[in-house]
Amino acid sequence: MEISQHKYSEGRHEIKKALLLVCLVFSIHFMASGQATFNTNTALPVDLDLGTNYTNCGSPGTKAFTFEVECVGVLNNVDLQLAEINFTLSAACGGNLRDIACWIKSPAGTCVQIASTLGTTTNYTVNPTNRIDYTFRNGASCLNKTPDYAAFPANVPAASNLNGRYGIFSTIGNLRTAFIGEDADGIWTIYFSETASAAPCVTSASIVFGDAVSRDRRNEGDQCVSAIEWIGDPICVSTTGKTPSPNSPGFNGTYAGCAWNNSNDNNVWIVFTPIASNVCLSISGLSGDLQSIIVTDPNADGDNNPCTGANGGRYWTVVSCPRTNDQIYAAVTGTTRNHNHCFTATPGVRYYLVVDGNAGAQSEFYINGTLGFEYNLPIKCPASQTVCASDAPFALSGGVPDGGNYSGVGVSNNVFNPSAAGVGVHVITYLYLNACDTVSCTFSITVEPSETPLFNPFPDICAGDIAPALPAISINGIPGNWSPAVVSNTVTGTYIFTPSLPCVESVSVTINVSSGGAPVFAWNAYPAGAVGANAFTNSQGSCSMTASISGTEWVNAANNATPPTAPYYTTAVGTGLHLRHNWTSTNPNPTTTLTLNFSPPINDPSFTLFDINRNGANAICVNLWTDKVTVSGFSNATPILPAFTQLNPAHQTITQVGNSLLMVGNETSFADVNVNFSGGITRIVITYTSETSISSSVGCPAGSGNPTTQFITVGSIRGAAVSAPTGITGNTVLCQGESTTLTLSGGTSTSEWFAGACGGVTAGTGNTITVSPSSTTTYFASNSNCGCNTSCVSQTVTVNPPVIPQFSIPDICVGDTPPALPFVSDNGIVGTWNPSTVNNNNSGTYTFTPNPNQCASPVSITITVFPSPSTSPIFRD
Repeated sequence: MEISQHKYSEGRHEIKKALLLVCLVFSIHFMASGQATFNTNTALPVDLDLGTNYTNCGSPGTKAFTFEVECVGVLNNVDLQLAEINFTLSAACGGNLRDIACWIKSPAGTCVQIASTLGTTTNYTVNPTNRIDYTFRNGASCLNKTPDYAAFPANVPAASNLNGRYGIFSTIGNLRTAFIGEDADGIWTIYFSETASAAPCVTSASIVFGDAVSRDRRNEGDQCVSAIEWIGDPICVSTTGKTPSPNSPGFNGTYAGCAWNNSNDNNVWIVFTPIASNVCLSISGLSGDLQSIIVTDPNADGDNNPCTGANGGRYWTVVSCPRTNDQIYAAVTGTTRNHNHCFTATPGVRYYLVVDGNAGAQSEFYINGTLGFEYNLPIKCPASQTVCASDAPFALSGGVPDGGNYSGVGVSNNVFNPSAAGVGVHVITYLYLNACDTVSCTFSITVEPSETPLFNPFPDICAGDIAPALPAISINGIPGNWSPAVVSNTVTGTYIFTPSLPCVESVSVTINVSSGGAPVFAWNAYPAGAVGANAFTNSQGSCSMTASISGTEWVNAANNATPPTAPYYTTAVGTGLHLRHNWTSTNPNPTTTLTLNFSPPINDPSFTLFDINRNGANAICVNLWTDKVTVSGFSNATPILPAFTQLNPAHQTITQVGNSLLMVGNETSFADVNVNFSGGITRIVITYTSETSISSSVGCPAGSGNPTTQFITVGSIRGAAVSAPTGITGNTVLCQGESTTLTLSGGTSTSEWFAGACGGVTAGTGNTITVSPSSTTTYFASNSNCGCNTSCVSQTVTVNPPVIPQFSIPDICVGDTPPALPFVSDNGIVGTWNPSTVNNNNSGTYTFTPNPNQCASPVSITITVFPSPSTSPIFRD
């Protein structure tokens, strides 16, 4: 990108002073894609035959051109150097290029040689353009390292006046490093030295500051479909390794006005879109057998595809070629002065530059757009964009050159705040100080309103329930996708909805899965080896079990505890809590009692008892004692008798003792017993005793030298899932103030009732509830097991407001026939009166009592009995 310096006329020095102050304030810094161009302020043309030659910095001579540089700043080796030097030599003063050299000097006095000779041509006046254009850049991998002007022919052949002789050359001195740390602002000078006769004129001269690095694109552009996308910046390209293209321009013919060899050996393709009608590009470094051409596609084949190349390439339209039929290759004019394309373009149309090597010739070359390209814009704004109102403020960037300032609605300190700007289209201005003048461009930022997807609440579910489907569209019409896409019915999970529309936020929902429908209370949370009246709580879902033990116990090895060691009895069967007896004398220890409390009640609990009097060949005593295990349960305070299943009935004797089950283990028994309760159980009590004494006379050693351990194992406590209730019965039409009892069909003692919604306001627990609603209310009920509810059934109780009976009964006079009291009010209420008849001698109050089930209130009325008027008139004085 180049930024042309504006020239000033009247008042220039005063303006300059003010703008230099601006330079100090803004500290302009030209970045990678920004360049500043300064034209010479020396009057042109200048005949190089006149004046004295350059000798050295101390004796620079008078063949000099000065450039006033402002607002560039200190040069560096990263992105701000003297990037390019340009001048044009015209044959108007003479066509001899022999022995012409040149240098450039910075404001600080540093001199760098540009070239030692500009050629050996003695006459180029036959060229209709009568000029040679030079561009010097610092050395690059595909730029000519050593300028070879000796190859210029003595007499330059004629060529199209649109394609003047043009070369891009490397300098002898290093422009990238020679001026590091120097302030570029000030007077720069190019000096010439020449000893030839009839030296040319200098008709234009400029220097460019910015990033001198060119992009390496030598491995790109092998075919039309993969052409190098180019914006006019300096790039290195190559025909090396390229292959023939089936749609090469002019493959089967020659275009009028220029030549293009049809051998089609190794094409390289470059596509560009001009932004102006006047376009120029230059190519340097071509070998002797490379040709170039610029074409565009008129879409004559109607396929809207420029790379089809149908009909032998004749669908291309030639725009520019640098040589006639006799001179199509670069070798005619040497290896360092190559092709220049200048043509009139249609802005916005895509053009193709094609370079081909005859007979497979390979060469690296260097191209640069000098006019009409995006890269040459004095200023460029970033592309317009759309953001969301909920987006965070962000720094504006992308203006070229970098370092300018952004302004507009929602912009502060070059930061755009979508929320502050508001919904709508906002025009943003980018201002840049361009070589001490301000240039600007505009672009737009559209702020779209932000939305949030809305969903109806997702209910919690119980393990094993049918999982709810996640809707693909929110209730406010926003489509999207869920991750995960399917709801788990085994574990609680979080599900993220990602909208497929812009400016819509993602939302997440959590669906709880409760395992309380079929709880299992394991013992792995119990402290290993604890002894005595210890209590702990093990939760499952929203249900908890509190266990208290009076006696001796330990947790088995399956739960990471250490069982007793020899000489204790060590055989363990089953996983669970082990209740044990230790003998320190001939009498057993006191009874071990395990009490389990459940809140809320657990539905149909079951467990397994292992090792009731299990003994064998490894026992210490020959004749063993008898174990007794008693199991009882409670639903609140009501005793519940357990049921049981024996795996081997011969190994235990089981009897009922009151509301308990007594199991007596026989010697060497080992089979297990499954214990089950029905209903909602709040407490289970298990006692373990061994009442037989031990003495040496029955096979055990005397004394306490060999204590003996015997135990049973209580397995995990398991609950059962419950089914949903089937319906609600009871009086469903009430008058205000009345009560009704609702009964749940298929309910349990742990059923839960709710008012208004399933899972809403708690209305009671159990199989029945009595309610007195003040207004019409729908009641819901579900069966619960440790807090995990089933689906609900519902019943609406209608509450009718009270009705006041209304009557139209007139007052009467004494002796009149008394009116009959009606049994139906004016508004249709049926009832009875007290008194039931009207007294026609005295005024009185009569109370109407409505019959039941009419939601009507009693009402009292007063009937006035007036005295009869006198039959004789009375006169008074």
